[in-house]
Amino acid sequence: MRGILLALVFTLVGSEKYDLSLILVAARPTCTTMRPYPEWTARAWLARTGLRLSCKVEISVLSQRNHLLKIRSPQLEEYNGIWPRDPFIRASKLTQLIAPYLTQPFKFEYSNGRVGNIYAREDTPVTCINLVRGIMNMLQITIKKSQNAYDLQEAGIGGVCLTRYVIQEDRRNNRVSMTKTKDLNDCQDKVVKDIGMTYIRPCPSCPLKENIVKGTAAFTYKLKYADSGTLITEAVSQQVYQISPFNEPAGVADMEARQELTLVEVKNERVSPPEIQLQNRGGLPYHFPPLLLQMPIQLIKTKNPEQRIVETLQQVIQDNQQELHGDAPYKFLELIQLFRVASPDTLESVFKQFSDKPYHRLWLLSGITMAGTVDSLKFLKLRIRNDDLKYIEALLAVSFALHLTKADGHSIAVAADLVTSSRLERIPMLRQIAYLGYGSMVERYCSLASSCPTEALQPLHDLAAEAASKGNEDDIVLALKAIGNAGQPASIKRILKFLPMFSPAAMAFPVRIYIDAVLALRKIARKDPAKVREILLQIFVDHSLAPTVRMMACVVIFETKPALPLVTTMANALLKESSLQVASFTYSHMKVLAISRIPQLYNVSAACSIALKLLSPRLDRLSYRYSKVIHVGGYYPEYRAGAIGRVYLMNSPSSMLPSAIIMKLRGYYANTATDFVEVALQSQGLTELVRKQNIPFAEYDTYKKLKVLGKTLLGWKELPPENPLISAYVKVFGHELAFADVN
Repeated sequence: MRGILLALVFTLVGSEKYDLSLILVAARPTCTTMRPYPEWTARAWLARTGLRLSCKVEISVLSQRNHLLKIRSPQLEEYNGIWPRDPFIRASKLTQLIAPYLTQPFKFEYSNGRVGNIYAREDTPVTCINLVRGIMNMLQITIKKSQNAYDLQEAGIGGVCLTRYVIQEDRRNNRVSMTKTKDLNDCQDKVVKDIGMTYIRPCPSCPLKENIVKGTAAFTYKLKYADSGTLITEAVSQQVYQISPFNEPAGVADMEARQELTLVEVKNERVSPPEIQLQNRGGLPYHFPPLLLQMPIQLIKTKNPEQRIVETLQQVIQDNQQELHGDAPYKFLELIQLFRVASPDTLESVFKQFSDKPYHRLWLLSGITMAGTVDSLKFLKLRIRNDDLKYIEALLAVSFALHLTKADGHSIAVAADLVTSSRLERIPMLRQIAYLGYGSMVERYCSLASSCPTEALQPLHDLAAEAASKGNEDDIVLALKAIGNAGQPASIKRILKFLPMFSPAAMAFPVRIYIDAVLALRKIARKDPAKVREILLQIFVDHSLAPTVRMMACVVIFETKPALPLVTTMANALLKESSLQVASFTYSHMKVLAISRIPQLYNVSAACSIALKLLSPRLDRLSYRYSKVIHVGGYYPEYRAGAIGRVYLMNSPSSMLPSAIIMKLRGYYANTATDFVEVALQSQGLTELVRKQNIPFAEYDTYKKLKVLGKTLLGWKELPPENPLISAYVKVFGHELAFADVN
């Protein structure tokens, strides 16, 4: 239950309007619960689970800005049963675990209703600090002198959220009632952590009804005028998150946090600062504790990992000797968990024990690779440098490790050292997979940051610069694809060096380089769509470029979900278009989008529907000799889910074979989307090869033509390496895993 905010108690706040002052108080116990089923307060006999924390809180004034907080007699209780039949059960072990940390003094800064930094002992766990933040969150109050009802963006433990205040004053009874409500769906810098969802893209512009999680919070304060100031005599808060995996009529789940406080007494006692050294532990926003990557369905004890690894490995081998055993998947997951807590010395020791046993070695390397830790990545890097792994072992280990390792500053440094090692230079396929995997790792590392550290992108930029200076087209392609996997706006300038309209030196590069440069902008468009659209629109309207390059630009532009003005500009450009291939492809693409019923595509669908009215319907009657977009799919509102399959068929006026075919399957759920798989084929030199055979097609019927063509393909001759016959790539979840050229 670490993901549920356990907010506790709050106390007095200061305000110029009501002359509120912060004083020493002791508070009544408060309760926090979490429930996974709807309406348990109104409907009994439903399953319910939760936690309740009871305690007393004392807040003292140290100075005008600094205050001291002490928690007394904390008591945790658990609930897991049918409401209201089953009672709460005391969690004695959990109470004993956190009580020594909660009962120590905490210091916090507070001024004009704003909570500043929180100070605690250095060894205090982050979870306990978050409990104190729950108290401080209740102290965060903004009162305006001249208004009794107002809206504002107020900082809190969950971020800066839209907040409404309503204040009612009863001067006859010397009382004030204040209500504060928060819209947890309208937050800036929202404190949220998505686990296991790196390759799923959110849709910020989607309507609220498409969100599966909605939340709100309400706070009620009762204040009373007194000689010492205005006292908060009672405070109640309730925070609710509603989770509707499908649609709301089909049922929802709720998570609820409640806080309740009643003023007990006010004391006038001088309090001295704590004698222990307190460290600054940050401000009010919630901090996610650094936890071990434990699978929720597979929680294990991690003491003495080496012995447990050996025992579990032997069990995995035994379960998989003849036929698949029912416990085999469970034991392999346990093995992965154990490798996650294993030290580098443990990994080395276990590998030495079983490296000469093929079957043990297979499962051992698989478990280490799947662990996804920095230590496991260091272990694999050392094995590759020492040439301890076979070719296939190295390919699989590097590919899985770079895609599964948790991306942070430490793992990025290790991965950068791996991809630039001299060992990989001697194995082209391993080097390719390593750079592509490193690009994906950089994307995960920088996914939550507004800008990506230069050090993370440097290996990719260095590869692109070196390849361009040497004119090495293979390395240019590799660099562009790896940069495309990373998808960072800081790489735009490097990509533009390989497009002829932005760099005169790029005129010498073949068309495939231009295509890869355009495709490298796809993921960058998610972070900087305006800049990418500006670049691609210039490419789209440039008639001097190959039609395939312009059609690729069209694909990427529409993936950015352009607004009506840009779609209209593209439609207007088609009125003067000289290439029927580009015109047919763009018209077909607009028509496919216009009939889409995916909620995330509503805006671009409406824009395309309007833009199509500017174009001639004759473009719709062109045959499949011309480029087309083939679409199949559907959306099911009752499940908030859908899927589309698209085939981008790009022909060339100078070729009897398609110059490029891209097949993609994309899934949608609520306000998210992900590309499951994408496969592409490009043919550059295949048509030229067939033409060089001087086959008199006019003298043969269709059967003979196909027969001769088949013999020609079977007798392929070598071409220069820089002119491949066919190139292909495979993407999974939007990340290019591998590509190949057939020469």
